[in-house]
Amino acid sequence: MRRLGTTWLALATAAACGGSVAPASDPAATPMAEIDAARVLGAPPLCEASGAVPAPWDPGLVLVVDNEISDRLFGFRLGPHGTLVEQEVVALPGAVRQEDLEALAVVADKIVAVGSHSRSKKCRPQPERQRMRVLRWDEDAGALADFSLVDGAARWSAHTASLEACVAGLFTRPLPELCDAVCEALVAAERAVTRDACVTPDVEGAVGIPGADGVRLWIGLRRPRVNGRPVLLRLTAGLDELRFDGVASLNVGDRGVRALALREDQVWAVLGPTPEATDSSTLWRAPAADIVPGALVRGEIVADGLPPSSEGLVIDPPFVIVLTDGEQPRHGHVRCEESAGQVRVRLR
Repeated sequence: MRRLGTTWLALATAAACGGSVAPASDPAATPMAEIDAARVLGAPPLCEASGAVPAPWDPGLVLVVDNEISDRLFGFRLGPHGTLVEQEVVALPGAVRQEDLEALAVVADKIVAVGSHSRSKKCRPQPERQRMRVLRWDEDAGALADFSLVDGAARWSAHTASLEACVAGLFTRPLPELCDAVCEALVAAERAVTRDACVTPDVEGAVGIPGADGVRLWIGLRRPRVNGRPVLLRLTAGLDELRFDGVASLNVGDRGVRALALREDQVWAVLGPTPEATDSSTLWRAPAADIVPGALVRGEIVADGLPPSSEGLVIDPPFVIVLTDGEQPRHGHVRCEESAGQVRVRLR
């Protein structure tokens, strides 16, 4: 959970009074949207919303994942004025153990649930976080079923032990541009880890982007940054192994990827602070055609001043719904310590 800072609360108050939110972290950015005050999203046990996608089998259904809940997703309907309503449960099959789900993506008719690949709060490796689970809707059963598993748990530590092991293990040949820089950042991050400074590699965004060879899954790193920028990594087409054949970097400065989404020909992102911090987050977008291996993607800032805890995106023009992380119940309580939220952004 990442608590809201006083900067965000001031911005939210200004937005609630009808004013637009001016960029805070990029003085050159032109405001393209207005940010409304945050509202509660759903009800317990949903507390820590961390990702969202439209359901491939039902475009009116939005699936939301909670990073503390591994056996279900939460379904919502799009309300008429840019809000999510009517919470329901969509069960996940129980065959695969997965934890700390930080992103959902749609690839053709499949949903990919992506673990953070990070360590625990005590800085211990967590194999259950180092998995991407590929699911597909079974019409006959009326439920989600497993399709494949991208399991990096057995080899993640080995792949990030050295530059040579990383390049050989995580990337295909011919080696994609920027793979050396990515591996240098991953290896350096792992070597710097201590229990008191557990800033490990962290995946928080994922999106399926159409290309010449079909829809491909790209994952976004919250950390580490590469050459001072956040990066997207393109998973191999089979959706069955933790290997990448493309890297794109985002020309957005000192931010990390917190959420990704696709709407028509645009990729949207929440870009936010990389450490646990109270700095605000930014809504950004770029043409999907610009996100290709080797690219330095400029894109444009749509809105600045989102909560630092922003972790999910639903694109519903003329609105964007940004989901915010809360905090799960403590000491056996039922109510969330802090509720998940939804922030409506009005596009101009």
